[in-house]
Amino acid sequence: MANVFALHSVGSSIVTLLRNSYPAEEAGRPMPGCSFELVSSGQLAGEIEETTHLSLYFYRVTVNEHSRSSRRPAAASDTPAPLGLDLHFLLSAWAANPLDELVTLAWAMRQLHQFPVLDASCLSPEAGWDSSEVIQVIPAELQHRRRDAHLGRPRPGLPAVGVLRCPARAPRPRNTGRRQPASGRAAPGLWHGGRAMSFVFAERERVETRVLGALRCVDAVTGTPVGRAMELHADGADILLNRSGLHIIRRVDALAAHEASFDTPPALPAIGSLQLTLTVSDPLGVYLPRRATLALPRDPDPANSAAPNSLFRPAELPLFPSPSAPVAVNWAVLRVSVAASTGESLGGALLRVLRNGNVLGQGLSDWRGEALVPVAGVPVTTFSEDENSVVSNEIDVVLQVIFDPATGQRTPAAQVRNGRPPATLPQVDPLALEAAANTLPGTTRNIAIAARRVQTLTLSVPLP
Repeated sequence: MANVFALHSVGSSIVTLLRNSYPAEEAGRPMPGCSFELVSSGQLAGEIEETTHLSLYFYRVTVNEHSRSSRRPAAASDTPAPLGLDLHFLLSAWAANPLDELVTLAWAMRQLHQFPVLDASCLSPEAGWDSSEVIQVIPAELQHRRRDAHLGRPRPGLPAVGVLRCPARAPRPRNTGRRQPASGRAAPGLWHGGRAMSFVFAERERVETRVLGALRCVDAVTGTPVGRAMELHADGADILLNRSGLHIIRRVDALAAHEASFDTPPALPAIGSLQLTLTVSDPLGVYLPRRATLALPRDPDPANSAAPNSLFRPAELPLFPSPSAPVAVNWAVLRVSVAASTGESLGGALLRVLRNGNVLGQGLSDWRGEALVPVAGVPVTTFSEDENSVVSNEIDVVLQVIFDPATGQRTPAAQVRNGRPPATLPQVDPLALEAAANTLPGTTRNIAIAARRVQTLTLSVPLP
């Protein structure tokens, strides 16, 4: 877990990333000379240098609402939850002419868009980052409160809207200037001509419906929330996206009795006795489609809110990157083609990078048999296991492929060459493949990986 130097480390690391990757030319044209600086409020209030430079200013910090009370999966139950923060930086370009100013700013925005993840290998060390900790850079708009154009003060919120029902042919209420008599009791509604008129509210939507569970889509490489809508479907269930980025399960046919029960949920079915099968797909194609199962009902006891099956704890749903997904600068990247021994491309194969029995990275193959397997957190240098060398810039790992002929997909090589995708894309459950790894067809290969290295491999899986 990072220490109190983490905020400065993030800003300093972003500046270092931009400074070290700034090119001398772009699209055959020279780039203007540019410097990069993390600035304070006092520096912005002082004299601004006239040289071409980009400044990064830290102006706001908020508590991340998605990780407010969530612990790491491997953390003990008595371990305090980490403080998840959203850091807001202002990136500004300064130059003596518009061309230099706009070109440098456009390059920096594109660079942070293409490499939005900072892991421990590219974060400055003073914060004591753990190898599993990552920082995700997300573009955001400056938020302003809407203000009245004439009075210069915030607009009040709109009042609640009710339905007023009057007796038949009753006169329309008018503002007579008369106030409610001071009787010490609250009026039942409007007062007109000394007579009380009561409100009758028509039900437009029931707001006390029970939530049966929640899913948080996370990046399988970094573990960070995806933060945008995915397409989730389950037979006999309604799944909605709320404002916190969680996919909420509002209704399940098999749990109809739970929808109207609050204080004492039904005893049957038992907790976790039903399996809801879901399919997930990304409308933007950054992540590959997959299947997943969620055990229902969730545990409604608030005393067990820290348990993985608690109703008050969203279930995390890892999404695996497609071959076209962006990768970070310091990742070890494996681009793997998976095929059967007969030459068919295998879609829906699970690929794992193993070291001493630990999983360092995972990926799925698409319908063409192509897979992107990024490994984050590989150190740039490490102690060598060779007695003739002290340090090394690579580590030895095992690349494993697991394929289930019953759920995976075989595509003829001719169809892949023609670029004709099948009508249904492969959708597999990675957890099910991992659990049955010892009984399913697969293959392994010993390789060496290193930070900032991209490797292209082809693996053949013998099928029965």
